[in-house]
Amino acid sequence: MDAQYRVRFAGTLSDQLIGDFPFEGTSFEARIGAAGAMSGNIPIARGDSTFGARVAAIHGSAATTAYVYRNGVPWWGGPVWTKTLASDENGGRCGSMDAATFESYLDRVLLATDLPALPGTDQMDIARSFINHMQSDPHANVGLTCDTIQSGIIRDRVLYAAASRPSYLKMLSDLAALDQGFEFVTQVLTDPTTGARMRRLRLGYPILSSGVTHRISRPGAILSYSFPEDGTRAATSLMATGSGANSSVHTNAGAYAAGYPRTDLTTSYSSITDIATLEAHATADLALVAPPFGVPAVRVRLDATDITPQCLGDSVRISIVDELFPAGVTATYRLVGMTVAPEERGRYETCDLILN
Repeated sequence: MDAQYRVRFAGTLSDQLIGDFPFEGTSFEARIGAAGAMSGNIPIARGDSTFGARVAAIHGSAATTAYVYRNGVPWWGGPVWTKTLASDENGGRCGSMDAATFESYLDRVLLATDLPALPGTDQMDIARSFINHMQSDPHANVGLTCDTIQSGIIRDRVLYAAASRPSYLKMLSDLAALDQGFEFVTQVLTDPTTGARMRRLRLGYPILSSGVTHRISRPGAILSYSFPEDGTRAATSLMATGSGANSSVHTNAGAYAAGYPRTDLTTSYSSITDIATLEAHATADLALVAPPFGVPAVRVRLDATDITPQCLGDSVRISIVDELFPAGVTATYRLVGMTVAPEERGRYETCDLILN
């Protein structure tokens, strides 16, 4: 049976339902630690002014949240940032929308009051303190709940001065990017007890994962693939710079032993003065750019897999037998993002897997 998609709109602050609409040209994306976009059009039949008025009631500028439902289950959610009502020369009318997951909202709210230092605290509690601080303002309370897990990694939360105006996403991302950091993603879930819709910040240490390995193959669910290697983005030597301080130069001994030459990279953290924090950033940053640097791209028929947005962080085992790999190749990657395009006019329901 073909998957059925609907898009529901609700007030961002109230979460009260505004409308439930069919969408055309829809695609939506989810990523670990970054905002994922959604776009699409709501067609309006000629003469249907009642339906047109309902579409016109949807607001952009984050006042409205869009939810994508697949077969009655919420798969995606985030604020609507832009809305365009348009009519073409033939009288066709539609409302087009662009939205993004709640990471996009965390990036648009800046620290307005000082966050005092918090010594000797689990990094997950520090992460939750950012969300709690933002949502203490009722005008910025978007109803995000947080996972309650602990990491066992104790850190000192430094003073965050309102004068520096960091966004809540930047504070959260910088904390997560430290050596022995964590992963996060905002998602829309269904409460297993009440069945109510939830907006949730999922936290994972050291990574997000359910422990499941998803298996896909060609021939099979894989429609297309590419395996690039981008040496322009790789580095074997890295220094992190801060405010008046630098880390030591960190080098990748394993890459040198494998025959890779020295290639340098500098990362900047202009608000950080603590050397230990800079060293932790440098260690984590070097691991992210280790050669061979390449991000495989794989497109699958979604209905031929068991992959959902809740699988972000899981392992994906890929097996390919074709002209490029006549003897076959098998490799395992992590699923760190996905872009879904529902079936439309004979097109398969597809999913582009973002792997590392």
